[in-house]
Amino acid sequence: MIVVLTVLVYLQKGFSQLTLLLDNAKIHGKRMETRAQELLNEIAQSVTLPEFSLSFWHTPSYSPQLNPAEYLIHEVRRNGLYNVPCTLSVHEKAKRIQNQLARGSPMTDSQMRNLLGFIACFKIKRF
Repeated sequence: MIVVLTVLVYLQKGFSQLTLLLDNAKIHGKRMETRAQELLNEIAQSVTLPEFSLSFWHTPSYSPQLNPAEYLIHEVRRNGLYNVPCTLSVHEKAKRIQNQLARGSPMTDSQMRNLLGFIACFKIKRF
């Protein structure tokens, strides 16, 4: 499960308070959160995990403007897939997408901080 792998990566980097921002897709509901906690508990039985807290924030339904991933997806589509020759192979298209992803987020640190601050103050549903 990608959520658990993400948590483990950030625990290895020394983070102890983790908040995952998710959209309101059905798959991102309470059941997924419970399963992620169960998997982390199972892992903790065989490996010593550092002390940490994990919370989940959900953006409102139909609000892609509040999902930072949507900005990256838009850039990948715009710069990696649109207006390309139809003769490009799947491998060439994959390389264009890889190159675009390697550039990182199109949002500046300030823009990201403002967006997350807005979500934290006004638009989240906390479980």
